[in-house]
Amino acid sequence: MSNIRLRYAGLMAYGTRIMSIFTGLMFSIIVTRRLTEADFGIWQIIGLIIGYVLFPASISNYWVTRYLARGEKVAKTGLIMNLAIAPFAAIAYLLASIPIAQRIQSPLAYFLVAGIQVIFYYILQTLESIAQGVKPEVQSYGFFLFEVAKVALAVWLVIESRMGVIGAILAIALAQIAQILLEAFLIKNTITGKFDKKLAKSWLKIFWLPIFGSLSGILYSLDGLIVPTLVGSPIPVAYFRVPNIIGNVITYSGLLAIALYPKLLGGGGKRDVEASIRFVLMFGIPMSVGAFVLARPLLYLLNPTYADLLWILRVMIPASLIFSLSGIFGTVLVGTEKVELNLNSKFKDFMKSNLFIVPLITYVSSIFYILTLIILLYFPNIWGFDYITLTLLWAFLSFIVTLSSTIYGWILAKRVMDFKFPFINLSKYLFCSAIMAILLQLLKFNLEYIPTFSNYVVSVLALVGFGALVYAIMLSMIDKEFRQIALAIFSNIRGMLSKLK
Repeated sequence: MSNIRLRYAGLMAYGTRIMSIFTGLMFSIIVTRRLTEADFGIWQIIGLIIGYVLFPASISNYWVTRYLARGEKVAKTGLIMNLAIAPFAAIAYLLASIPIAQRIQSPLAYFLVAGIQVIFYYILQTLESIAQGVKPEVQSYGFFLFEVAKVALAVWLVIESRMGVIGAILAIALAQIAQILLEAFLIKNTITGKFDKKLAKSWLKIFWLPIFGSLSGILYSLDGLIVPTLVGSPIPVAYFRVPNIIGNVITYSGLLAIALYPKLLGGGGKRDVEASIRFVLMFGIPMSVGAFVLARPLLYLLNPTYADLLWILRVMIPASLIFSLSGIFGTVLVGTEKVELNLNSKFKDFMKSNLFIVPLITYVSSIFYILTLIILLYFPNIWGFDYITLTLLWAFLSFIVTLSSTIYGWILAKRVMDFKFPFINLSKYLFCSAIMAILLQLLKFNLEYIPTFSNYVVSVLALVGFGALVYAIMLSMIDKEFRQIALAIFSNIRGMLSKLK
């Protein structure tokens, strides 16, 4: 649609994620320092199981975004469909939790309390699919509120009330309620009209396509259940997920392209794609380099227990950046596809479309990943490895799979749209990041790993802030686009402040 603002929505998404790094870091510190390694691993497994029962939501959400981006009023139809499915998904989650809780010797109460989150996720995912089609920035507002709320609730439930895993689960659930209320309010004018039975039936007839796409991601995430099941301990999951907290921050750069999907659906072109790639690299490169240099200090900040996981994190860093780029290439393929606009399209037409090809790539890479991981775990010599070595091999396998699938996605996207990769811009980002890395490496030697937590937090955040400042100054001197973005951000902030007077 013409009112989709590519740069504004992208910067809002990235900006709120960057601001939420501090709230997310606070929450992660609260949880990782208050939970044992085993409890943290159990909490992560609960999140994985919840994710496995969310895929039916895509039956309507998938089409809601595509139809809304093209001007169709379908929001209420999608919302009602998911409200009907949610209770059945919650029951499926509870049934799946019982044997898993027994296998890892976890209290079943942890899993039962988390069941309410299934309902909340169904509502929230529908609201975000609606926002993605008309106002992508709404997702950013909701996410930021969620981050702030969950920290406040974690302080109360995890620290003050000492509720452990239950407290962490409730903090997330209550924060979700706040997020749902805000996003529903901001897009209330879009949720209009009546429930379209005919449209709902047409979506149900091709339910297999969005389900096929949703399950592709779930298949990849089975690693979080396979490893503890075969090893018999949740600790490797904790060793993998803790560095991934930092790795996920790098993937925030991919959110700069959040508006590309509805933009392409509404008629966008290769200039939008090229701009999105530049945005992702402009912020993703320095974040990756900075995290690589400061790997140990950042892990120590989460919990001194995890400080020795630095090479696991360093393997995850390039994988996170590559993953951000893969999202753009996938968006090009599905955003330019118009097979559903032809009312006479048949099963074979959808099978030949990019709506099927994109998740198929994920399936192939996921199957290779899971099978290789199982072989790795069963390899005779692997049992002599400690958990850190095992997790390092796990992370390296994930990197190889991510790199391979991204390269293939790039090749396919180039066939659909002849966009150019910004190699000149990439060289600028790498040069400025290299200067930043040298200075951070020199300053890092003076960092003291002291038990006084507050002083250590300030020291690490000062290093991060200094690195960001150096990169921004260097890039502003040689890159016109970055200067324009900085001026646009400054103008928006000044405009917001003037309205408050």
